[in-house]
Formats: sequence, C-alpha cells, structure tokens
Amino acid sequence: MFEELQCRKYQVQLPSSPTDLDWQKPPQGKLKCNTDVAFFNDSGKSGFGCVLRDGEGNFVQGGLML
Repeated sequence: MFEELQCRKYQVQLPSSPTDLDWQKPPQGKLKCNTDVAFFNDSGKSGFGCVLRDGEGNFVQGGLML
C-alpha cells in the first residue's frame, strides 16, 4: 500500500445538488486521488479507501484500511 500519505488543507466548495458530483479527469501527466471514509456507529469501527487515476481516467492504484 502507500508508504506515505500527505494531507494538505484545501478549501472545498460543496455541490448544491447530487447532480453536481460528476467525476472529472485530472490534467495530462497528473494523478487524481479520490477518497472516501465510513463510520459505523454500532461497532465503533471505520474504514478508509482511495483510488488513483491517471489523465485518461484509468485506474492506477487503490487501497483501503478497515
């Protein structure tokens, strides 16, 4: 999996509706990392997942942590 995960602070504008959530490719020569997290109140557990895609939208690498 990933040896190092760097986090940066960004201002994010939330979409006004779910239809505004269309995925967009990153610029050529760049990778895009999409992430998601889930929290399970009943068990107190959580999970994290990420997917890297290239400028063509092709899968490069992914990972998860439960």
